[in-house]
Amino acid sequence: MPQAEAVRLLTRRQWREGDVAALRAVADRLGLDVPLEGLGL
Repeated sequence: MPQAEAVRLLTRRQWREGDVAALRAVADRLGLDVPLEGLGL
């Protein structure tokens, strides 16, 4: 995912379907563990 697209996803006021999945894929690729429990996602 290009940097500009990631910034748009993270700064968007309303997330769209597929945004969380896209960010999770990037986190997985980077080897990051990003718990989302309790965020209502």
